[in-house]
Amino acid sequence: MPNFAQIQLVGHVGRVTRTMLPSGNEKLNFTVAVNLKEYGERVANWYPIVYIIPQSFNFNIEKGDTVMVIGEPHLKYDKEKNKDNFMVFANRLYVLVRKFGITGNSTQDVVDEADLNTDDEMPPF
Repeated sequence: MPNFAQIQLVGHVGRVTRTMLPSGNEKLNFTVAVNLKEYGERVANWYPIVYIIPQSFNFNIEKGDTVMVIGEPHLKYDKEKNKDNFMVFANRLYVLVRKFGITGNSTQDVVDEADLNTDDEMPPF
């Protein structure tokens, strides 16, 4: 059954790791910090993001970049830590501001989920 739930996050990129998949695509795992106000104080919440970059596409994000992520929220139970883990599988990723300033082509729709078959590349749930 398709997942129609979508989440949209705008924030700063934290930790970034890249993994090559057997298909030749690259899996990008990164975190996004989103500022919230709780009890009158500003608090940063960190959201883990998973994004698949097609092999024919050159895309780079770095710690400190401001991004907008649109994707599907997922909860996965971690048996080792005995808790639920929340993550977002990004369908679209936009770089709004680079760490060292705005670039001419900084805002782009990288990949639409219809253009990429990721069924066999996402972690099993």
